[in-house]
Amino acid sequence: MKKLITILLIFILMVCCLAFVACEDDKVSNKPQYITVSFHSTNIECTLPEAQTYKVGDKIELSLPDVNYIPEGYSLAWFVDENTNTPFDVNALPTENLDLYLGYLPNTYSISYTNADDFDFIGEFPMSYVYGKGVNLPNCNLGVGYSENSGNWYYGEGEKDYFTFAVPKDYYGDLTLTFKANPIKYNITYQRIDNAVNPNITVYDVTMGDVALLPAASNDGKTFLYWEYRSSGGDNKRIDKINLSLILEGGMSFSIWAVWQE
Repeated sequence: MKKLITILLIFILMVCCLAFVACEDDKVSNKPQYITVSFHSTNIECTLPEAQTYKVGDKIELSLPDVNYIPEGYSLAWFVDENTNTPFDVNALPTENLDLYLGYLPNTYSISYTNADDFDFIGEFPMSYVYGKGVNLPNCNLGVGYSENSGNWYYGEGEKDYFTFAVPKDYYGDLTLTFKANPIKYNITYQRIDNAVNPNITVYDVTMGDVALLPAASNDGKTFLYWEYRSSGGDNKRIDKINLSLILEGGMSFSIWAVWQE
């Protein structure tokens, strides 16, 4: 009987010890943990913030120091590596001490399109690009009568304010792009005009469709009869309009002659 009582007392004592240890572990696990965030510069002249202490699990709120110069196309940012390759994730919840490095982050700019549904484009429509990298732009093949690169994406009012294949890596700023087709310009040569007035076009492109030919007006009393198409292959015929078929028929080596009444 005494032996049984002794065993029972030992068991009760062990249970109490385990319960005490468990309570102590709970106290330790519930104790707040803290980390220190330290700040460093990467050859940028500025006054760095003092190291800050944060409770593990809390979001880290960071501010940026004042600097005298930020390159165009970049923003000031904190990085987790000394080479400033990896920006600090503002949503991160670090559990260990952290060293942050001040550096320049290439900006990301938006792209919008005014007439993306007007043509049958080939390729994706990027909605943004990163300065220093640029991005490819879609284009389309409009067929005969257009240049091999059928058009350009215009971003400004100037004649040279456009991109053809991509936003270049050295460009920066938000973009609104409008696609304009690039038809081939064909020069039209007229013969036997002399001193007559010719009211017809001298440059044609496929967007003009069929262009009716108007009679030439003589200054010396001659009577105009009609226009004649003459190609280098000897194919001559009377015509009353200019269109792409006519131009391609002569392999672009032709002229239009004024025929007068003799």
